[in-house]
Amino acid sequence: YQGKIYGYATEYTEDYSTITAFYQVDCATGSATPILTGYSIPNAYGINVNPHTGDLYVCDSPYGANGDVYCFASDWTLRYKVGAEVYPSKLLFL
Repeated sequence: YQGKIYGYATEYTEDYSTITAFYQVDCATGSATPILTGYSIPNAYGINVNPHTGDLYVCDSPYGANGDVYCFASDWTLRYKVGAEVYPSKLLFL
Protein backbone atom coordinates (compact mmCIF):
# COMPACT_ATOMS: atom_id res chain seq x y z
CA TYR A 1 0.00 0.00 0.00
CA GLN A 2 1.51 3.33 -1.13
CA GLY A 3 5.01 1.90 -1.45
CA LYS A 4 4.91 0.00 1.84
CA ILE A 5 4.59 -3.66 2.70
CA TYR A 6 3.60 -5.08 6.07
CA GLY A 7 4.69 -8.21 7.84
CA TYR A 8 5.21 -9.88 11.16
CA ALA A 9 7.56 -12.32 12.82
CA THR A 10 6.73 -14.63 15.70
CA GLU A 11 9.29 -15.89 18.19
CA TYR A 12 8.54 -18.94 20.31
CA THR A 13 9.97 -18.76 23.81
CA GLU A 14 11.27 -21.62 25.95
CA ASP A 15 7.92 -21.92 27.73
CA TYR A 16 6.10 -22.17 24.33
CA SER A 17 4.56 -18.73 24.56
CA THR A 18 4.95 -16.37 21.61
CA ILE A 19 6.22 -12.86 21.01
CA THR A 20 5.05 -11.28 17.75
CA ALA A 21 6.57 -8.16 16.20
CA PHE A 22 4.98 -6.22 13.33
CA TYR A 23 6.83 -4.18 10.71
CA GLN A 24 6.24 -1.67 7.96
CA VAL A 25 8.83 -1.89 5.18
CA ASP A 26 9.45 1.03 2.83
CA CYS A 27 9.86 -0.45 -0.66
CA ALA A 28 12.01 2.47 -1.88
CA THR A 29 14.60 2.26 0.89
CA GLY A 30 14.17 -1.28 2.23
CA SER A 31 14.05 0.05 5.79
CA ALA A 32 11.84 -1.77 8.28
CA THR A 33 10.04 0.14 11.03
CA PRO A 34 8.42 -1.62 14.01
CA ILE A 35 4.69 -0.88 14.29
CA LEU A 36 1.92 -1.85 16.74
CA THR A 37 4.49 -1.99 19.52
CA GLY A 38 1.95 -1.28 22.25
CA TYR A 39 -0.31 -4.20 21.38
CA SER A 40 -0.12 -7.88 22.21
CA ILE A 41 -1.33 -10.10 19.37
CA PRO A 42 0.44 -13.37 20.13
CA ASN A 43 -1.12 -15.63 17.49
CA ALA A 44 -0.99 -13.50 14.35
CA TYR A 45 -2.26 -15.50 11.41
CA GLY A 46 -2.68 -12.89 8.70
CA ILE A 47 -2.12 -9.23 7.90
CA ASN A 48 -4.14 -7.22 5.38
CA VAL A 49 -4.34 -3.58 4.26
CA ASN A 50 -7.54 -1.96 3.04
CA PRO A 51 -6.47 -0.33 -0.24
CA HIS A 52 -9.27 2.25 0.02
CA THR A 53 -8.56 3.54 3.54
CA GLY A 54 -5.06 2.34 4.46
CA ASP A 55 -6.41 0.62 7.59
CA LEU A 56 -4.32 -2.34 8.69
CA TYR A 57 -6.06 -5.55 9.74
CA VAL A 58 -4.36 -8.23 11.80
CA CYS A 59 -5.97 -11.64 12.17
CA ASP A 60 -5.26 -13.43 15.45
CA SER A 61 -5.92 -17.14 15.68
CA PRO A 62 -5.09 -19.29 18.70
CA TYR A 63 -4.57 -22.90 17.61
CA GLY A 64 -7.92 -24.63 17.10
CA ALA A 65 -9.99 -21.80 18.59
CA ASN A 66 -12.00 -18.90 17.26
CA GLY A 67 -9.89 -15.85 16.52
CA ASP A 68 -10.17 -12.09 16.33
CA VAL A 69 -9.61 -9.44 13.68
CA TYR A 70 -8.02 -6.17 14.81
CA CYS A 71 -8.40 -2.99 12.74
CA PHE A 72 -5.74 -0.29 13.12
CA ALA A 73 -5.81 3.23 11.68
CA SER A 74 -2.81 4.58 9.78
CA ASP A 75 -1.45 6.10 13.03
CA TRP A 76 -1.49 2.56 14.55
CA THR A 77 -4.33 3.23 16.98
CA LEU A 78 -6.81 0.42 17.43
CA ARG A 79 -10.12 1.24 15.71
CA TYR A 80 -11.90 -1.95 16.71
CA LYS A 81 -11.61 -5.68 17.31
CA VAL A 82 -14.19 -8.25 16.16
CA GLY A 83 -14.53 -11.96 16.81
CA ALA A 84 -14.07 -14.41 13.95
CA GLU A 85 -14.35 -18.12 13.33
CA VAL A 86 -11.39 -20.51 13.49
CA TYR A 87 -8.20 -19.44 11.65
CA PRO A 88 -9.08 -16.03 10.17
CA SER A 89 -6.33 -14.94 7.80
CA LYS A 90 -7.62 -13.19 4.69
CA LEU A 91 -9.94 -10.24 4.17
CA LEU A 92 -11.69 -9.06 1.01
CA PHE A 93 -12.11 -5.34 0.33
CA LEU A 94 -14.62 -4.28 -2.30
